[in-house]
Amino acid sequence: MTNGKRIVIACILCLAQIILSNYLYVSHYLVLNLLPLVILSLPASRGVNVAMLVAFVAGFAVDFASTGILGLSSAALLPVALLRFPILRAVGGEEYLVHRDSPPVGHLTTRGVFLATLSAAAVFFLCYVFIDAAGTRPLWFNLTRMLLSSVASAALMTFLNLFLFVEK
Repeated sequence: MTNGKRIVIACILCLAQIILSNYLYVSHYLVLNLLPLVILSLPASRGVNVAMLVAFVAGFAVDFASTGILGLSSAALLPVALLRFPILRAVGGEEYLVHRDSPPVGHLTTRGVFLATLSAAAVFFLCYVFIDAAGTRPLWFNLTRMLLSSVASAALMTFLNLFLFVEK
């Protein structure tokens, strides 16, 4: 996969997230987010600094173009960028990080992709929900929102991964 194709896919995922944020309101308990897939799809040759820069720019762009609080997605996506390699190592081991110029999620099994995206979504929504609530909502509501949003977003990201990153 070329760099140009990866950049186009990342932009399309950010645009899809903007559309989801602006036009698809499911409930107070469920928020769909595709941004962790943008971070997990970075090739293994890109280090933590590049991943954190991509996380900040993508999160800020989505917040700026949607109805979100400016900086909320960036703040929630930065820990995902920081934990990208540990998540991929825990799910797939070192052998999936050997392919330096292709997305590691393209080489994982469907179960592995679901576990990786679920882990990344859990980290993302842990930060997102608790920063968004800022102590104004009860703990049970925040935990329910985090759990439902993580599972639903991971399922959606796994489905998208099958079409975008799996080598045929």
